Amino acid sequence: MLSGERQPQQKGTAMKILTLALILASLPLSQYEPAVADDALHIATVSVDITPPLGQPVGQGFIPILETAEHPLLARGILLKDSGVTCVICTLDLMEVHNASHDFLRQTIARAAGVRPSHVALHCIHQHTAPAISTGAQCLELKEDDPRRIATSDYVVDVAKKLSTAIRRSQKNWQRVTHIGTARAKVERVASNRRIERLDGSIQGRSSSTKSAPQLRDLPEGLIDPWVRTVSLDNGDRTVVHLHYYASHPQSFYGDHRASYDVPGIIRERLEKQTGAFQLYLNGCGGDVAFGKYNDGSRTARSELTVRLQSGIEQSIASLKRQPVEAMTWSVEPIKFPLRTDEAFSEAANRRILDDPQADSRQRRKAAIALAWIQRVKSKQEKPVELSCLSIGRVKMLHLPGEPFVQYQLAAQKMRLDRFVCVAGYGDCGMGYIGGDRIYTDRGGYEQTYAFAGPSEDLFLSTMKRLLTSDSDKETRPLTRDPILLAHRGLVRHAPENTLPAFAAAIELGLSIELDVYQTRDEQLVVIHDHTVDRTTNGSGEVNKMTLAEIRKLDAGSWFIPSFSGEKVPTLEEVFKLIHERQREPMTIALNMKVISPGIEQRIVALVDKYELFDQLFAFGQGSDSSRCFKEANAKLRTTVVKIYDAEQFAAALRDPLADCLWVGFVPSAEAMKQAHKLGKQVWLSLHIGENRPDIWGKARASKMDGICTDWPLECLQHWRRTARPTSDER
Repeated sequence: MLSGERQPQQKGTAMKILTLALILASLPLSQYEPAVADDALHIATVSVDITPPLGQPVGQGFIPILETAEHPLLARGILLKDSGVTCVICTLDLMEVHNASHDFLRQTIARAAGVRPSHVALHCIHQHTAPAISTGAQCLELKEDDPRRIATSDYVVDVAKKLSTAIRRSQKNWQRVTHIGTARAKVERVASNRRIERLDGSIQGRSSSTKSAPQLRDLPEGLIDPWVRTVSLDNGDRTVVHLHYYASHPQSFYGDHRASYDVPGIIRERLEKQTGAFQLYLNGCGGDVAFGKYNDGSRTARSELTVRLQSGIEQSIASLKRQPVEAMTWSVEPIKFPLRTDEAFSEAANRRILDDPQADSRQRRKAAIALAWIQRVKSKQEKPVELSCLSIGRVKMLHLPGEPFVQYQLAAQKMRLDRFVCVAGYGDCGMGYIGGDRIYTDRGGYEQTYAFAGPSEDLFLSTMKRLLTSDSDKETRPLTRDPILLAHRGLVRHAPENTLPAFAAAIELGLSIELDVYQTRDEQLVVIHDHTVDRTTNGSGEVNKMTLAEIRKLDAGSWFIPSFSGEKVPTLEEVFKLIHERQREPMTIALNMKVISPGIEQRIVALVDKYELFDQLFAFGQGSDSSRCFKEANAKLRTTVVKIYDAEQFAAALRDPLADCLWVGFVPSAEAMKQAHKLGKQVWLSLHIGENRPDIWGKARASKMDGICTDWPLECLQHWRRTARPTSDER
């Protein structure tokens, strides 16, 4: 047990959790580092200055000609290779790159790296203090000798040369990657939605700055993804690269002749100095997300936004959980977006604009971009837009084109709750914004006026899903995955069982949890193991004969150690809320319904639905009919069969259509485990839960057990870190 006073209670609990995190983080990774092999994963990094020549009219003309460079604009990327795959992820400090210009740069990178263009993910960070590039649109809009067309073409060629040289040089400095880490952290008061729905259903727009419309700061944040996600690629105990994914238009200001890598670049530079690791920042699905609510365009606002976003990224880095790297796969899916059918986006309408000498520069620019997209789609030699996904073990990095709305990032994460999904947008931006289908009929808002593809929500989602659920991922998953560790009633050796501190500590350490549920006399769900409160509180009485108010008066902590005095028996909703707010990646929850009470299954299912935990939770009850009752409450709820102690009972459970998971008290044979997995069933071990038994943990790991429930999860992790992974023959 941890000792020490807790004054006040919340601060003490936080310190205990931090102490546990530090203990776990201090375990030397070298103790379980895999043997060096010729097919090991290696990484190289690239960074080169691509700031346009000052005073030259480079780009589409969305921003004024750049006269000063507050910061350099950079191209930064990583090359990854193992025995079977080589790929490149590259970011540009540019607003956008479209169509043929994007293809040209990808092809240049591919040639320099010795890979196919399909194995290059090229993304802009989308700062509006940098030019947008579409040489194809400029060929339609501008005469051949126009200074802007010449300057832009020269710039693209110059960027290609710089990238080619830098990539070739980088391959002299490959570094081994032995471990991969993942984490996420919530970012406060940075992002806000650009499209706020009014009471009448129309859309109120809100851009990256509310300098000229301060009243828009009072509107709600709207739909965003508040989490920054970080992936680390490490060589032993040293991090080589951090990749950070956050969804928002990244500009704090624009339009004053300054080149700047703005907030993302400022953070990138600071973190590189602090950590010594190469930093790669990727903009997620930020098409309808910006800084607007929290940004008045001032330098003070930029400083504050930078501090808040950097704080979130630093928290994410600090909470990274690392594991040995697994096999790498790269998947690609082409997509053919439809054209818009409304007249304003037709070929004829946009040609008329370009032929009209009275059309202003904004109209001509947009018409040229629209025509370039139309010509691309209609061309017999059309090169489809490509989506790609890099998978390393359970980590998936999805690469999307255009300016996708945040709804697609949130959808991608839900498609694979069993994976750590990161999403980058702003690949080829020839089609402009990619919103939901409703934007084409929305009243108000800006984004649909620069969306050149037609309604394609289902097409886009299905293409994403194919990448995230590709069969190639299944080849690597069983080879190296350790069983999940279910902290029995929370981290019970360090905090009182079935209390919020016990669960918070487990969540902080990236563990899964097992918990117990009873229903009170007034039909409230509480988390407690025994049918009475006698053992784990300072009260007495049967749980189902007491009201929630009576139970909440009790002290559920001081029996453990005095510093937990005042802890309450938590409600199930409090635990679910804690999980929802604190989990950095989807964790597994084993819910044990101790006694069947009238309506308890429906109430549990309602909370599971409220907190969107169907893909994370397995429920079981002590009653023989509990699985059927749960399934009747909601067929989506996964259920578990318990009390399986021998091969005969195991075989019977395999035939049970209600058994999504088998909770066993022995280690089944390899053939039995293979049969269970073939049927899509998980197998969890609950043998000697309260004992420190490395021998059992090793056998369970070797048997391809899916989960282990134990009071000793940290010791189990330590044991696995000290011992080599079992070979394929052993497993």
